[in-house]
Amino acid sequence: MQTCPQCQTDNRDEVAFCISCGKKLPPSLKRFLKANGLHAHHQTLVQNHIDSLAEFAALSDDDITELGIPAGDRIRLRKALSQAELAPPIDADVSGQRVGFADVGSQAAQLFNTLGQAVGEALPVKNGQEKNWAIGMRLSGLAGFLFPGANVIAPLALWLWKRKESGLLDSTGKEVLNFQISYLSYMVVGAVIDGILKTDDVAIGIVGLAWLVLTAVGAYQAYQGRNYRYPFIFRPVK
Repeated sequence: MQTCPQCQTDNRDEVAFCISCGKKLPPSLKRFLKANGLHAHHQTLVQNHIDSLAEFAALSDDDITELGIPAGDRIRLRKALSQAELAPPIDADVSGQRVGFADVGSQAAQLFNTLGQAVGEALPVKNGQEKNWAIGMRLSGLAGFLFPGANVIAPLALWLWKRKESGLLDSTGKEVLNFQISYLSYMVVGAVIDGILKTDDVAIGIVGLAWLVLTAVGAYQAYQGRNYRYPFIFRPVK
């Protein structure tokens, strides 16, 4: 676990952004080693009570040698350490500053990472084509804007077509189909609530906004090669 220096929330080692406040976290020792192909040394470091990247960076070359890490890996570790961000960026006072489109895009990416990593699982992606199909499945529900029911028909068709090609596409198709079925049901419930309370489609609007945001989050996580699981849905398709 790694603690966010901003809000003190505990996060999993694999998470890059705090699941509570969305701030970028400094890389954990485990994530750092895995990203540089050196995960095999993680257990050795933990056994020697070296639990954070800052502690590891403080070791001398002699210390690392005594741990039994080969010379080639020591070189790669030192090179990676020189490029590592050991501390989160300090927020500057932005009062009175204009926020550009790049800033908005960065904040959106942070949000998508936060939502995605809280319930996502990183999976190996065989090739770019597999990733593209996974992204297409995540976005296929947008076909619902063309005609009613297409948000379910489109992902169903893609899943039946591609499910046997890879485990990633099979699980992605099922998840998207369950997501669309769930939110179609929520829309019906929202319509009933609006009809009873006479709230001018407020409930439908909230459900629709959540559906649109999670559709974008799912597509972004597919782009990151992550098998994203949508929150608050039921899963009739197994």
